[in-house]
Amino acid sequence: MISPPRTSAPVRLPRSQARTCLRPLRSRARGRGLGLGLGLGLGLCLSLALVAPSSASANPGLEGSRNLALGGATRASATGASAYYTNPAAMSMSRSIEIATDYQAAIERNSHGFGIAAVDSMNSPRVALGLGYSTMIGVPKVGFQELGAESGRELKMNHRAQEVGLGLSIIIIKNWLVVGVKPKYQNSSLRFVDNDEIRRDAQPTHHAFGVDVGASMSILGWVNLAVVGYNLSGPKEPAYTADTGPKLDPFELEPGSFDPKHLPRISDYPRGFAHGIAVLPFRSLRLSINFDGAYDVTTYAADDKFIRKTYGGSGEYILGKLALRLGGGWDSRGRGSEDDRGYISAGLGVVKEATPGKVGLVATVGFRRDLSGLTPETYLGANIGLRFNPGF
Repeated sequence: MISPPRTSAPVRLPRSQARTCLRPLRSRARGRGLGLGLGLGLGLCLSLALVAPSSASANPGLEGSRNLALGGATRASATGASAYYTNPAAMSMSRSIEIATDYQAAIERNSHGFGIAAVDSMNSPRVALGLGYSTMIGVPKVGFQELGAESGRELKMNHRAQEVGLGLSIIIIKNWLVVGVKPKYQNSSLRFVDNDEIRRDAQPTHHAFGVDVGASMSILGWVNLAVVGYNLSGPKEPAYTADTGPKLDPFELEPGSFDPKHLPRISDYPRGFAHGIAVLPFRSLRLSINFDGAYDVTTYAADDKFIRKTYGGSGEYILGKLALRLGGGWDSRGRGSEDDRGYISAGLGVVKEATPGKVGLVATVGFRRDLSGLTPETYLGANIGLRFNPGF
């Protein structure tokens, strides 16, 4: 029998168990133009790095299929709808009108993300606009043993999040420096149904207005640099920490019996910043070699006083219309090494540019797989988009 509903404190997890079970233009310039571009670009990058405290992904359940295939290392080489998700400044790094849809699945946690983004960098010589919507639906399970019960049980959770945003990218110095901002509305919830079929909140529903900012700079077409701040307003606390689990009233739990299984430890909307560099041997995106770092100061701040660090590298080669993508990286998760995760990623894409008066096509499939960690996970993603070039 379940005890009558009563108010109780969130689940407290012993430190010993928590550490085991609960551990993301190219152009030439001369003289003053070069000095001005470098000075403004580096100054802006440094100032953003100082004010944008950290994160690996701004959107729960959806990071963009190209970004997934390249291991999260795309901030300096993204364009169009891909840039909407990872670096709003980069939306104006190429000229096109693009509408793209994305799907992403996290297999073990049984979650699915859907998104659509439209980006227009054609109608203004210096401004690009982007509009997007994304949603995530997850059904992870948690485990626990009720007070006085002889065995444990599982409970299905309902995890949902959605976001709508408007991106703006402005070219400050043509072929050199762009900046961007993406204000957005975001919400997320974590619920379950008790034995009396009553829907309960395991965590307060999150409603907030957030903002992402970014800057990108090209150095003579050979190298792109990027810095991005995520969720500078409206960050969200994680569903559980090393000390405190989600609120599961009216269930009364045996101390130390809570098992999060594949309930996401990472905050849906962590505050953070990221930086990236893309080396372009052909002075175009035909071949890009990318290195990114990201820092999440929300997820592990409450218990571990720890900044989660994610570092990734990737390469993309476009052979005709076929894009070959390979990446990998390391995610530090919490303090200590128990849940550190190395991962690999790969993908294929079709890139048909839109010539004046024509319609182009972009399509991607990608995956990422954790190679280590307490609960390794597998992610699959796909997208398809259309590019338009009115020939202005």
